[in-house]
Amino acid sequence: MIESTPLPAADRTRFVLDYLHALLTPAAPRSGAPADVVEGLIRAFDAVRGGIVNPPGAVVPVQHEFSLRGNPGGTREAPWKERPQHLPGAPAAEIRGSSGQSCLVAALPAQRLLWIEDSVERNWTEGEKGTLLVAADVLSQRLTPQGDGASRQLFRQRLEDAALMTGRVAHAFDNVLTGIVGFAELTLTQMAANSPPHQYISEVLRAAQQGVQLTQQLHLFSRSSAPGRGPTALAMVAADEEARLAQTAGPRVRVTFEVPSDLPSIALDAELSRQLLGHLLDNAMESLGGEGTIRVSASRHQLADGTRAEWLGNPEPGPCIEIRVSDTGSGISPETRQRLLVEPFFTTKPRHRGLGLPIACRILFTHGGAFRLDPGEGRGTVARALLPEATRRDAQK
Repeated sequence: MIESTPLPAADRTRFVLDYLHALLTPAAPRSGAPADVVEGLIRAFDAVRGGIVNPPGAVVPVQHEFSLRGNPGGTREAPWKERPQHLPGAPAAEIRGSSGQSCLVAALPAQRLLWIEDSVERNWTEGEKGTLLVAADVLSQRLTPQGDGASRQLFRQRLEDAALMTGRVAHAFDNVLTGIVGFAELTLTQMAANSPPHQYISEVLRAAQQGVQLTQQLHLFSRSSAPGRGPTALAMVAADEEARLAQTAGPRVRVTFEVPSDLPSIALDAELSRQLLGHLLDNAMESLGGEGTIRVSASRHQLADGTRAEWLGNPEPGPCIEIRVSDTGSGISPETRQRLLVEPFFTTKPRHRGLGLPIACRILFTHGGAFRLDPGEGRGTVARALLPEATRRDAQK
């Protein structure tokens, strides 16, 4: 219960720390609703309002917002006119709202902001700024790993926009590379083998062919919405990928496949299925750094309507096939996971080779599937993909 008389700053800081300590106890649920956490913070800070501001371009600017004193119900807008520029890990900042009210702001992953608001007269102490920064760290662990509805919709829209632009860029590069490859091959036929000029032109041709492979990946990303409804036996695709990895995986990498042959067929054609599984496996392989274990499994999954929000995409409830690719790599930090699910081309790979996840997501999204990333048991990452069963898709025709 918030007192009508403002609390001393030292007491407010102690109440916030006590509240955060309660959240971090082993008995506290790790997936507590962010809305409940925000409301508790406002009460602990003895503030008026607060909330989480979504990244620029989100469907709604504020994800969670509460008003505990005055102006019941609040608004769906942040209290400032221009969005503060704030980075995760930076100290909490005190800013003035559009009506002069005092706000304390801390950054969350994926360009979100946590804010607490009080009256014009309030001056935030250094202790309160420090506790809000700790609160932002705690809250980032409570946010749904797959993002809220607005973030998921924003990610999907960005993916669609990127696919349209990527297709145009790939087409333009195709025209350029066709000329380079054609004239390089023609020049090589008129030069003495093993001569220095022949070696130089061979390198030009090799580089151009690598460019062709890249544009093929770009075309795959832009065209992955093309119909490819299957049916496909996932066990056959898994067998092909197992054979591929047997040739490419290093001696210190162990890969196991647990894909039953009697699983129902998936509603995705064989080529797109290979692309999907292949990209997930390649991502897992890179995360190992040359040593570790990758486990691939598949099973039937009954998707309930109440759990759809846990997945990235817009899957329909009903029987699905779930594919899991888990690795024992270094894992993904909460901030990186949030950025991966907001920024389609964000990557931590060397030389920015980050097309695998966008291609996998686009294939899933455009074929009624869904995706999510979870921490592994102890270490590593688990990539999970859902695809509708082919029999279910046939029944809907």
